[in-house]
Formats: sequence, C-alpha cells, structure tokens
Amino acid sequence: MAVQTESGYKANPLEPKYWTIVNENYRNHWGAKRGYLISPMATSTQTQVDSHPTLGAVSFTKYNCAVSKRKESEQFLDSLFDCFRLDSPRGDFSRILDGENIVNEDLVAWVTVGFVHIPSSEDVPMTVAVETGFTLKPYNFFDRTEIFDVPQTYTGEYGLDESPPDFRKCRETD
Repeated sequence: MAVQTESGYKANPLEPKYWTIVNENYRNHWGAKRGYLISPMATSTQTQVDSHPTLGAVSFTKYNCAVSKRKESEQFLDSLFDCFRLDSPRGDFSRILDGENIVNEDLVAWVTVGFVHIPSSEDVPMTVAVETGFTLKPYNFFDRTEIFDVPQTYTGEYGLDESPPDFRKCRETD
C-alpha cells in the first residue's frame, strides 16, 4: 500500500508484517526502489478506545508505526512528564499526523513497540529477559551484499590475523 500523506499504522499480532519506506526517485542496479525496512519484534497493540481519557497522555501508543513529514518544530512528541498529568497532557500525536503530503519529503518514522509482562514469583527480586524492539535495515538500498568486500582474514588463535584455511572440497561417500 503506497501512502501519500502522514499516517499511522497498527500492527496485527496475528499477521506479522514489516514496513518499508522507499524513495520513489532512486533505484538500485536492479531497478528496485531504494529505502529502509522496519521490522518489529513481537509487539502488543493499544487496546484503549480513542476516546479514553488517558490516551491523550500516551497518544504515541495509538500506532505501532507512524510516518510524518520532518519538521524542526516536531522533534519531540510530548513531555517526559505527560504520563504524570493524564488530565492535561502537553503532547498529542494528532498534531503531528495532520494529513500533510509526504511525497518527496524528508520523513520521520515514529516506531512504538511494547509488550505485556505478567509478573510472577520468578521475577523476584529482578525481572530478566523481558524485551522488545525493532530492526531498521536497508531495503534494496545496495546493488549487492557488502559482505564480499570484507577482507579475507579472520582473528585466529591468540588474536593473530591469519588467512582463512584452504578450501577443500567435501569428500563424497559411496
């Protein structure tokens, strides 16, 4: 789905997806549009209705990914303290996602990932291995993988740079 205006997107945990942001004007050697891929790890979605009174203070949780036109005046969504003033937050994501055209503009991807942690006695005295996140990587950005440009050496025993071992064909058995 090609998007022309500032928009937000909700992830469906039952249908994992990734998002791509591409530049229509630049293509790689193969003719593919160059861009970036955003791949979220397992993430939870916002379950509050839009009219919930606290959603204004945490409006960034409404979407898992939102794309807006980059503006110097929109560097931050809200105040760090908005979660402590639920009745009168200073930030509201709707002021950023105001439907402006994003074609041929510098963009900002606002990525929000979350998780649900249900505490158990094994969390005492410290919770471990609770994580989430996303991966940002090139998408059709390069003409080929850059791994072939890496020098053919490796760090061997005692930290010495050595040439890789000689390649030997696998012996086939009868």
